[in-house]
Amino acid sequence: MAYKIFNPAASDGKKFFQNLREQKVRYVELTPKSGISPIGRSIRINSCDELNRFLAIWNGADTFIANHPKDVWSVRVRLYADKGVYSGVLRVTTNQGVMFDFDGSPTGWPVISEYQLRRSSPAQIEAVLQSLEGSLDKAKECQR
Repeated sequence: MAYKIFNPAASDGKKFFQNLREQKVRYVELTPKSGISPIGRSIRINSCDELNRFLAIWNGADTFIANHPKDVWSVRVRLYADKGVYSGVLRVTTNQGVMFDFDGSPTGWPVISEYQLRRSSPAQIEAVLQSLEGSLDKAKECQR
């Protein structure tokens, strides 16, 4: 427990995710993992409009302790920011709502932190994900 509290990756992630709209996220990669995913293929979000819509669903994300979540679907998320890559699994569950398992940080420290996305319903998040077209142009990035 002390490791989780004093882990530099966990505190860096908390600052990053709680202020995501202010972060310099250049692009995001999404990959379907399990269940009937709202995205049917891997997507790279690099247009400013799509990136802003995706980041808006994270408003109010905060750490919590999950209690045996049962997945409906899950998507691997990799956020490429000026600080480095933050990654994890975004999932909709039957009993915990929408949650994000933060498991990769640019600090290099191992991390497992859970975030609950409280201000966005599963239906809202699915609608945003389904609306994303993504891009195959890897050279283009949103300048925020």
